Amino acid sequence: MEYLDKKISLHIKITKEARIGRFMDIHQGNAAPFPFRTGNYFLKPLKKGYLHKTAIGVAEKKDRAPLYIKFLDENLSANKNAVAQFQLEGKILNSIDGKQFPKYTEHGKVNETHYIAYNYVKGLSLKALSTEKPEQVQKNPRFALGVVSQVLAALKALHERDTPVIHGNINPANVILGKKGHIYLVNFSAAIFKTDMSRQDLTMCNYDYLSPEQAKGHSWDEQSDIFQVGILFYELVTGKKWNPGTDSSSQISHAASVCTLPDHFLSPIIGTRLSQLIAQMLRPDPRTRVHTVNEAIQWLESIISKEAL
Repeated sequence: MEYLDKKISLHIKITKEARIGRFMDIHQGNAAPFPFRTGNYFLKPLKKGYLHKTAIGVAEKKDRAPLYIKFLDENLSANKNAVAQFQLEGKILNSIDGKQFPKYTEHGKVNETHYIAYNYVKGLSLKALSTEKPEQVQKNPRFALGVVSQVLAALKALHERDTPVIHGNINPANVILGKKGHIYLVNFSAAIFKTDMSRQDLTMCNYDYLSPEQAKGHSWDEQSDIFQVGILFYELVTGKKWNPGTDSSSQISHAASVCTLPDHFLSPIIGTRLSQLIAQMLRPDPRTRVHTVNEAIQWLESIISKEAL
C-alpha cells in the first residue's frame, strides 16, 4: 500500500470551512455542558437518523479535541437487540486502532442515554463530495483508485486482526475525505466480530450497497465488504448508481438477484484490467469473487505499476 499512497493522490481541494468542520459554530449561550467521562462537552446537534441522533461535542476545556457523539434513540432504550448492537459498535471502535479510523474516546450512558464518542474527523464524506464536486469525483479513474486503495487498506487492517472485524456497511456516506486526501472509514453500526456471526443484522445497513448474501439473509463475511467496495468503485468510475431500487423492497430484490458481469463490461471506460477487477469484486457468488482485500490490493498495485493513469 505504500506504493499506492505515493502513486495515487486524490487532488480534491476541500474548502477551509469544510476542513475545520461545518458544525463547530456552537452558540453555547446558557446551555449547560453534558458530563462525559473525559470531561464536560457542549453539544451541537447534527441530525437524527433512523435509530440514532448525532452531535458534535465541544469541550468546556479548550485544550481538548472536539468529539463526534452518537446517541441511541431514547425510544430504543428498552430494545435489547438495539442496545446490544450499539454496545457492540462501541466495543469494536475501542478495539481498533489505525490512521484509517477515527480515534475512539469512550462509550457508555449519559443522562440515561447510550452513546459512543470518538474524535471528530474533519472533512467531507464521499457522498457529500459527489454532490458538491461531481466533476472531480465522478468518472475520474485516478480519484477512484485513490479512494478505493485507501478503503481496501482500512479493510485489510480490520480483516487481518487476530479477531477480524467485518464492517458490513461500506458506502459513500461512511468514507470521509480529510486533509491531504486522507481517507477515514467510519460508522461501525452494522459491524461485527467474525467470532460472533450470529449478531448480523441488516437494520443499520444502507440497502443501496447490500451484497447478494446480505440481501438473501445469508451469513456474510469479509467478502461481503469486498462486494460493497466493488459497488463503490463502480459508481465512482461510471457516475451511475449501482442499485436502481427506489424503496427497501426493490433495493433488496435487486441486490439479491444481481447477475455475473463480463470481465470487460467497463473496458471502454477504464481499460481491461481494472474492468476485470471490478467485475470480479462484484461476483454474486462469494466463492468466485475476489477472495481477500489483500488480493484486491495486489491486483491494484500491479495495474498501477504497469499502466499510466
